[in-house]
Amino acid sequence: MASSMAKALKSELSQTSKSERHPTIWNAQDNYRTLKEKYTQLCNDYEQLQKAYIVLEKKNDTEERYYLGEIQKIRKAKEGAVAEFHSYTIESEQRIQHFKEQLEKQYRNVENKELEEQQGKLQRQIIETNAELRKTKRESEQREMEIRNAYEEQINNFTNKFLDAHRKSVEEGNDKSELDILRQRYRMLDEQYHRLHEESERRQFESDNKIQRLESDLLERTMRFTRSAIALEQLSMEVEKYRRNMEFDDAELQRLQSEVKRLQKEKLEVERESMVRESSLTGQLLNQSLLIDKKLNEIEKNVAQKDELVEVNAPDEIKKLEELIRHRDIEIRRIMCVFSHSHPNRIVQSIWDQNEGERQDSQPGIK
Repeated sequence: MASSMAKALKSELSQTSKSERHPTIWNAQDNYRTLKEKYTQLCNDYEQLQKAYIVLEKKNDTEERYYLGEIQKIRKAKEGAVAEFHSYTIESEQRIQHFKEQLEKQYRNVENKELEEQQGKLQRQIIETNAELRKTKRESEQREMEIRNAYEEQINNFTNKFLDAHRKSVEEGNDKSELDILRQRYRMLDEQYHRLHEESERRQFESDNKIQRLESDLLERTMRFTRSAIALEQLSMEVEKYRRNMEFDDAELQRLQSEVKRLQKEKLEVERESMVRESSLTGQLLNQSLLIDKKLNEIEKNVAQKDELVEVNAPDEIKKLEELIRHRDIEIRRIMCVFSHSHPNRIVQSIWDQNEGERQDSQPGIK
């Protein structure tokens, strides 16, 4: 559009004859050529800036997609590590709970030591009781033997006396009453002997039953103690196995934590590199924008200096140039808006506003 307007302006100027042209028009035409050359250079710079902006935008989009992909991978790896750590934490809590239950069982089984002590005491008591029973049995047997011997001796004595008395009574014809007394005493002693013998057998039977019960109780407690000792050994082996598993789980947890820290460091490094690249691209675009603004300011100053000469003699050309400059400013503002949306940077916008104010101050004739 700018080139078509420049061609139209050139054709209008060429249609007028050289004799009819005023000297100020010659100056305006020279100024127009100079302005056209600068405007062509400005258009070329603008096209180069636009191409560079497109290339940088594509490069930035590519790098942004790449870093977004890397960040997504790191995020997925982090989520996987967090999920694995969470599952490992749950599993560890379950193992710890199971281990606590096993320890509680172990603590309950520690009572077996008390049972062992009680068993030792019971064994000593049984041994002492057996010794006392054997002693009592020996004393009972000895006493029974003494009683039996005494009764047998008395019976023998009474029998001998009875036989002697019977012989004497037969021989001497004594009274029967003494013989009846002796017979009655003999029966009484015999009954007392049988009663004492039955009492001794009953006591012996009770002692044997008591010894048998104590021996069975001792055997049962011994078997219980053996089973408790075996269970305690198995529990000790389980505790050792769980301790090793806990050590392995702790090492795995430390490895996962170090992996998460490494991934976080890589993420921060990638973000820092992305910010550095973005800052570098922004700096390059800012330098190019400042260079273009400098050229525009020079052109606008030249236009402002020659504005008074051209304003009276060539108002149409000035209006067209003002229209071209206005279109150029609108286009540059549009590019800067797009650039500010894609790369938000308040420094570029502030510099652009400052240069815009300087251009407006340097062009008092342009409303």
